[in-house]
Amino acid sequence: MSGNVWEWCQDWVDGSYYASSPINNPTGPSSGTTHIVRGGAWNDQQMDCRVEHRIGRKPTSISELTGFRLAL
Repeated sequence: MSGNVWEWCQDWVDGSYYASSPINNPTGPSSGTTHIVRGGAWNDQQMDCRVEHRIGRKPTSISELTGFRLAL
């Protein structure tokens, strides 16, 4: 599913969080100004279309290249 659209994540961006976070199931920082989006979109280079590829976007950002996944 990577490479279809960027996927919004609940995690906020904090460059230093993961240096001291729990190893198992880190939940991310409790607040911030930008959320993580991951996975790349259809117009990105192949090397960017990976789940590990993450960038930050403001919650008010609107783009046809960004979506979300419903999970139960």
